[in-house]
Amino acid sequence: MTTPYVAALAAVALVLVAVLWRWRVAVRDQLVAAERIFDLAHDAILIADIVEGRLLAANQAAARLLGYERTELLGRTLPELHAPEDRRRSAEIIADVWERKGLVYRDLPLSAKTGERIDVEVSANVGRYAGRPAILLFMRDIRERLRDEQRIRDYATDLERVNRDLRDAQAQLVQSEKMASLGSLAAGVAHEINTPVGAIHSSTDTMRRALDILKEAMASPRAGELATDARVQRAVSILGELLETNRMASDRISVIVRSLRSFARLDEAERKRANLHEGIDSTLTLVRHETKDRVEIVRDYGELPEVECYPNRLNQVFMNLLVNAIQAIEGKGTVTITTRAEGDQVVLRFSDTGKGISGEHMARIFDPGFTTKGVGVGTGLGLSICYRIVQDHKGTIEATSELGKGTTFTLRLPRDPA
Repeated sequence: MTTPYVAALAAVALVLVAVLWRWRVAVRDQLVAAERIFDLAHDAILIADIVEGRLLAANQAAARLLGYERTELLGRTLPELHAPEDRRRSAEIIADVWERKGLVYRDLPLSAKTGERIDVEVSANVGRYAGRPAILLFMRDIRERLRDEQRIRDYATDLERVNRDLRDAQAQLVQSEKMASLGSLAAGVAHEINTPVGAIHSSTDTMRRALDILKEAMASPRAGELATDARVQRAVSILGELLETNRMASDRISVIVRSLRSFARLDEAERKRANLHEGIDSTLTLVRHETKDRVEIVRDYGELPEVECYPNRLNQVFMNLLVNAIQAIEGKGTVTITTRAEGDQVVLRFSDTGKGISGEHMARIFDPGFTTKGVGVGTGLGLSICYRIVQDHKGTIEATSELGKGTTFTLRLPRDPA
């Protein structure tokens, strides 16, 4: 072989040696970098033989998490890192990881060197380490997360209990406000009932005297001439008038009693389909003594479908709005009730020609305890309860007002809240 060929081969050899050296240095640097990343990783990492589950490598985070020195971990098996009662399950997971080539689980806590239970979220994958099949475990300590989740569950339980207590308190407030409304109306209702009862009582005495006249006439020798007797004719006429008066008075009493029952609706505490016009009319009957000769009620009723609702609770809303409207009118005025069906909703408007509400008060009218009626006159719960009841029906209630011209409350209720 000539000298030029030897020199060329030597040069090629030198180049190959240099390339191999650089490749070796690059691989070494990559391995060093990988080992550094392995050790600096925040999550715990374990590498185990897939056949026996024996640990081949562990990073510092894994050693800290389990409370071992890294050298103590190497050579142990994965089942040994679990409590005795969990070791069979650990072996099953290893087999499952091998079959699926990967798995994420969080239902198998680790056992630290001290015996402390450590809840972890594990991502397991299959790979190779040192030339043989291995299982790679990436573990994240989730004890704090589980404690947070438990605290959230506890807070949710506490919140549900508070909401339940609030609902109970609200129900008591509604009942208290209803009793307060009935109490304030008791004198007027008593007067309304007393008037027809007085008429019946008075006419009873007159009827008795008319009957005495008839008996006297029938006992006289002139009994056959009764048809033409002026006194008898007068007595018969009086009896007819009194019977009609008694009928009207009895009807009036029946209407008042039915309205009271309809307003209270003690037998209808559950949700049902109801005619809202009936509820408004029964409430108007109860407040009639407040409006007589002073406030005109205008019923502008449209065609309304029956609404799925709690009738007794909506009657409470009607009562509060009507009483507020009447009390807002100083002297004579008008309350207009407008009802319309709009799409899948019914719209009820209660408008009065009263003194109105100032802008500074409008933002607070639905606040519990807020009232402009003065101490001892209003409880401040009426509109707040109305707001809550309408919300429970998946509806809305809004108010518009102008000082000196009046106020309008608009209720929008779905036909079927469900």
